[in-house]
Amino acid sequence: MVRSVDAVVQHDDERPADLRIAGTFVAFLAGMVALSATSVAVFGVRSQGDPPIHFRWESVFEGLFRYDGGWYAGIAQHGYHLVAGHQSNVAYFPAYPLAMRAIGALTGDTVLAGILVTAVAGCLGAVLAGRWMRRQNLSPQAVTLGVAVMLLYPYAWFLYGVVYSDALFLAAILAASLAVECNRIVLAGLLTVVATADRPTGVSIAIGLTVLVAERRGVLHHDPETGPALVRRFRFPNRIDVSRLQRRDGAILLGFAGLAGYMWYLHAEFGRALLFLDEQRYWGQESGVRTLVKAQYWWELTHFEHRSLVLTTTLQAILLLAGLALVPFVGRRFGWGYATFQLVLVAMPAIGSRDFMGTGRYLMVLFPTHALVGEWLTGRSRPWRLGYLTVSGGLLVVLAASFAHGVYLS
Repeated sequence: MVRSVDAVVQHDDERPADLRIAGTFVAFLAGMVALSATSVAVFGVRSQGDPPIHFRWESVFEGLFRYDGGWYAGIAQHGYHLVAGHQSNVAYFPAYPLAMRAIGALTGDTVLAGILVTAVAGCLGAVLAGRWMRRQNLSPQAVTLGVAVMLLYPYAWFLYGVVYSDALFLAAILAASLAVECNRIVLAGLLTVVATADRPTGVSIAIGLTVLVAERRGVLHHDPETGPALVRRFRFPNRIDVSRLQRRDGAILLGFAGLAGYMWYLHAEFGRALLFLDEQRYWGQESGVRTLVKAQYWWELTHFEHRSLVLTTTLQAILLLAGLALVPFVGRRFGWGYATFQLVLVAMPAIGSRDFMGTGRYLMVLFPTHALVGEWLTGRSRPWRLGYLTVSGGLLVVLAASFAHGVYLS
């Protein structure tokens, strides 16, 4: 197993590029930690989150521990519990708090363990993103720009030590995608388990990689001579040949085991396999027509009583629409397995969020879009490239400082 993982994520001829990306990430990490500490020192703490927990080196890292971080720390320290009629930590998936518990046993502090897990996973995600982009035959400049687009994404502060599960999710889905690209289907399935046990949105990569395996085998393929013009333009699969399937290809379905395992645990412990979905109503995210049409967002937009909320949810709505619009272009450039991943991931907050809150963070992991934008920027003039990265990075700085201050942004 160790050799298989190494074959996916480590080759001697790629190490110089990997080290450059890792070095860039570490520099960004240092800058973001300094920004977070400065924000707390200058502006104070508006709100710490649920629930407030004290930890070692809090004076330096306090701004990285907000909101959901308290829930993850509670799970890591005390396990799951259900409080009927109130918010309960069963809404959070187990992979990240389990990693916090394991590393916390070594560091002696669960919150510091979460910061470390996020930072290492964020760095690994950046390196693996560069590897994935090179495997897609992006030029060196496009790879550099694609990684920069990801690291300067407006909500990318969740990669830089913040106690949330998104960095681990990014690293897991990239490792699994590279495993498929290297034709290591069993390994890809096992790596996808980490993603589906880390976040509810993990089902998007499990579905996407299942489609990708079918594409890579030729089970799903595009016939350029048939179909409507739009199908031909975006090379949408329009032929199926199941005879090309191999027995071991079914191993990609192992990826759903992370979700299935957590559902089994919830059923065994609390008698409700879908409890994590039921609990969303206590966060104001109950299913229904009002959530689907974003009634809460439109109310906030028209009344404009909570300015920071309106601004950040509007930004997240714009990012969601951009992610949706780019699905066919991702499919044409990188394959419809990745387009399926993007479509499902975008659809989940589009359907399930009442006001787009959280969407910006969820879309942070759309590495095919980061690569697509990086490649597009390669063909633009230098002012275009600098302008895009400056605006995106500027938003990142403002949002990260606000999050450290205690503004609820995602």
